[in-house]
Amino acid sequence: MTLVGAMMLAPARSSAVPLADAAQSDAAQSDAAQSDAAQSDAVALKKSRARGKGLRQQRSTRYMRVVARSLRLTEKARGRLLRIAERYFDDTGRKLVITGGDRTARGQARLMYKKLERGEDLIKLYARDDLVTEIMDAYEGGKADGLGTNGIVRAMAAVIKDQMANDQYVSRHLQFTAADVRSRRMTEEQHAAFVRAVRAEPGVRLVDERDTASPHLHLNL
Repeated sequence: MTLVGAMMLAPARSSAVPLADAAQSDAAQSDAAQSDAAQSDAVALKKSRARGKGLRQQRSTRYMRVVARSLRLTEKARGRLLRIAERYFDDTGRKLVITGGDRTARGQARLMYKKLERGEDLIKLYARDDLVTEIMDAYEGGKADGLGTNGIVRAMAAVIKDQMANDQYVSRHLQFTAADVRSRRMTEEQHAAFVRAVRAEPGVRLVDERDTASPHLHLNL
C-alpha cells in the first residue's frame, strides 16, 4: 500500500472531540462555581448561627424589669439599654418593662405573618423595603399555593434565613441590638421622660409603635 493510500484509509479526526472537551470543561467550571457558591453560603449560614453565642441573657435590674422570653444583647447595646433605663428610673421612679428581645428567623417570620394578617403595612414599619418585599412575596406565594399558617411561616422564615446568611437583616432583633419597651399604662409625662432618656444616649433610635396591633416602643440599640 502506498503512503497516499494509507493516508486515505486513516480515519478522519472528528471535530466533535474538541467540542465535547469544551462542553466538559464548561460543565466542570459550572460545577466548581456552584460548589464555591454553596461553600460560601454554608460559611455565611454558619456565621449567622454562631452570631449570639457567648452573649448572656440580660436579667431584670434595679431600673428595669425583663419579661421578654429572651434578651441577649451585644455589649454596646446592653450598655445603652441599661443607661436609658437608669435615666428613666431617675426621672420617673418607675422601671422600664422590656417585652421583646432577640429573635430567631422563625420568630421574626411568625411576627411578620401576624402583622400581615392584621393588615399592617410592613413597608412603613421596617427600614429595608427590599428585604420586606422578599418576605412578603413568600407570604403571598404561600397564600396562592393554599398553604396553611405553618407552611407560610416556614416559607417566610426560609427567606429570612437566606437574608441572614448574607448578613442582611430585616430587623435589629435578629442582630441582638434591639429591645421592645412596654408602652401600656405609660402616661404622657412618662413617655416624654422616656424620649429624653433615649435622646441622651447617642446612637439609639426610637421607633414609636404604639399605634400597631401590638403597641410598644421599639429601640434600635
